Amino acid sequence: MQHEAELPGVAKRDLRAPAVLTQIVVLIGVCARVLLFAHSRALWMDETSLALNIVQRSYRELVKPLAYAQGAPVGFLWLEKLIGSIGGYSDRSLRLLPLIAGCLALYVVGKVAAKVNEAPVAPIAAAMLAFSPFAIYFSSEVKQYSVDLLCSAVLLLLFLRFADGEASTPTVAIAVVASMWLSHPATFVVFGCLAVLGIRVYRYGDIHARAGYVRLGIICLLNFVLLWILSLRALSKHGYMLAFWASDFMPRLPHTRDEFRWFSDHFLEFFANPAGLLP
Repeated sequence: MQHEAELPGVAKRDLRAPAVLTQIVVLIGVCARVLLFAHSRALWMDETSLALNIVQRSYRELVKPLAYAQGAPVGFLWLEKLIGSIGGYSDRSLRLLPLIAGCLALYVVGKVAAKVNEAPVAPIAAAMLAFSPFAIYFSSEVKQYSVDLLCSAVLLLLFLRFADGEASTPTVAIAVVASMWLSHPATFVVFGCLAVLGIRVYRYGDIHARAGYVRLGIICLLNFVLLWILSLRALSKHGYMLAFWASDFMPRLPHTRDEFRWFSDHFLEFFANPAGLLP
């Protein structure tokens, strides 16, 4: 009887161990990011180019196409402008938002992993991000990439919770609207999640779940239209950006050997640096 009474406690400790290990990994990852932030290396050319737009322009002017061959989400630029106007436009001040986003992303990714998989997977997912050289580096760079990571992780977590009835439509809608203004990749994450969620709601949801899904979809679509009109349409015609990334766009109608090789080359690139763990 005593042995049987101890079994629930053993199960609880087994479940608690991955959570504690995840917290330790997140703490180590945060320390690595803070140490790099404290080092305060000088801004390099790309950071300086974006910083000049933030410093020299008003909030309204930041909606327009940026100078110095730059492009960034409007919400990110506004937050950087706000932080700079409060704390001064120093290197560390401009890197504060990416640092906060990079640290918060560690915590959220652990939550996503625990939600999708068994609890023991969460420390592994958190460790892959915590020790990723790219994730650490971009947590101290005046660019939007850490915010992209955080927004994508938050959206995945909220859509998972929404699918399980743990998050309300207004909560997800607010996160969607904010994320799409803070991050360009967030738009792809939003509509990808909506597509998968739509299949689940259609097959298993009742009328209330379907109504909530439709409302959420309309909000996402209207927000994208507004964002496209105010910002993305001009960015999609940015000559420098189109030329710089030309080789990365998929050929529409491939007919030459080089165009067909694009598919194999870009597929193999996924395996050049597994999980981004190599510097």
